[in-house]
Amino acid sequence: MFFRRSEVEQLPMRLSLKLSCNWTLWYTNASAKTTETFEQCLIPLGSVSTAEAFWALYSHCIRPSNLPKGTEYHLFREGIRPMWEDEANANGSTLLLRLKRGYIDYCWEALLLALIGGQLGPEANGAVAGRRFTDDHLSLWSSKFHADQHQQISANVCRLLGLKEDSPSEYKSHAGTLERTTVIP
Repeated sequence: MFFRRSEVEQLPMRLSLKLSCNWTLWYTNASAKTTETFEQCLIPLGSVSTAEAFWALYSHCIRPSNLPKGTEYHLFREGIRPMWEDEANANGSTLLLRLKRGYIDYCWEALLLALIGGQLGPEANGAVAGRRFTDDHLSLWSSKFHADQHQQISANVCRLLGLKEDSPSEYKSHAGTLERTTVIP
């Protein structure tokens, strides 16, 4: 569509691109030697409802490749904590990709844009980027567990991130993880 100069001059200078839902960016430092629980280590960095607010928040964050080892960023739908125990995650799953150094920044940004842009569907609750001592981790959290669709989900995410579709991945049920990590007093 073409505009006449007079029409362009009348356009509002500030357009706001509303996201389909609000998102909260969190930070955790799991490497800190502390007696705090994981939930106590969660630090909300901000919530966003527009593309402009997302970019304003994101541009002030250091890139995942520069995070200290053992730390993580989490971007989740507002109201959902980045924890297996959260009601919205309890029956869900995590697709985990272990990345060689040098890929995390691009892949994290691509995954975030897919999330806030609605490309990953309503079951996608959030994503996590983390530094480990030998590699980097990127994961997609979902509200449901589809064991029979692991390969398809992994291939779709890898294609979206520009990785080989057959890149190795892990697909975990949160309920199964909770069962294995329950500590009896």
